Amino acid sequence: MQLFKRPATVKTYRSFILPATPLKTLFIDTLDLGRWGGGAQGRQRYVISIIDPASRWVYSEIAPQRLAPTPQDSRAVVINGLLSLRDGILEHDGANKANVFDSGGALVHELTLVGDNGNELGGGKPQYREVLAQKLLDQGLIRDSSQLKHRYTLSQTPSQAAFIERFNQTLRQKLRLAVQSELGSISQSRASEERTVMTNPKAWRALIVRAVEANNEEMAAGTGMTPNEYMERFVQDGKQAVAKAVDGDDTERTAKAQKE
Repeated sequence: MQLFKRPATVKTYRSFILPATPLKTLFIDTLDLGRWGGGAQGRQRYVISIIDPASRWVYSEIAPQRLAPTPQDSRAVVINGLLSLRDGILEHDGANKANVFDSGGALVHELTLVGDNGNELGGGKPQYREVLAQKLLDQGLIRDSSQLKHRYTLSQTPSQAAFIERFNQTLRQKLRLAVQSELGSISQSRASEERTVMTNPKAWRALIVRAVEANNEEMAAGTGMTPNEYMERFVQDGKQAVAKAVDGDDTERTAKAQKE
């Protein structure tokens, strides 16, 4: 007796093996918080996030648009996230063994941005990458536009975006806990009154910042260290400092991915 129907076609999934070096790949996605995000008018319902799959480091911002986020919004998140790293834990230092940014502030390797086909993420149009590359050049984050690659995940293959999708769930949960912490237990009779407290733009942005900071200081199951610690160890001591967490260097992992 046949218990399962044989599929007519076999789905093909791209390998999920990724580089161990920080900022070789960034996943980007938009989280819709629904009408509760920013009150009844949903003024801050969309959160755009990026995640570095090597370290699990994340950066998020609330899109300023009320109706829907725009390509300009998502490009700003990428740029601001990279700037925060360049001026922070990944700042160039001559004593480091594996700098990710050179002395001029530009990435020393290619960066691949991966997202879905949402309109705010380019909608499959090459102009998105071209504009973003120019803005990265203007900020001195890359030396040449060819350093930026842009790829889209395949439809109906959520496993390709597993890192960012998992973080979206984590972020939603952290925001719920933060709201409960801020407002405490809310009775039904006071729910409408208390909800207005969170319509303040600064209130929601502060919660996002707290949630992201907490994530970057929590140990990641896949690496055995916090995202901030992973990046610090990598730049200061080189790949060998995180070798056990990632199971091989980038060359070995790339070869394995191509073989699969």
